[in-house]
Amino acid sequence: RNEFALFEFVNNRRFKREVSQKKIASGQWYHVSAEISGDTLKGYLDDEKAIQYTAERALSGHVGLWTKADSITYFEELVIQEGTGRRVIGF
Repeated sequence: RNEFALFEFVNNRRFKREVSQKKIASGQWYHVSAEISGDTLKGYLDDEKAIQYTAERALSGHVGLWTKADSITYFEELVIQEGTGRRVIGF
């Protein structure tokens, strides 16, 4: 499926919050990023805005990476940046 989607986990339940149709080619690397400001999340695929979601409250919590069960996916690193603080997690 060629979907770029945002899911939220609440009390161990998954909710699809936003989705856009994007061509996702097998065997190709992509740069995926998200920007959160207050109650709004913007999701980017290769630096192009793919989704925007506005919640009913300020967004806070944890960040994670997920793919469909029938996918083989590699992640190079996860970078979490807040203000001038930056944390890089390599895989």
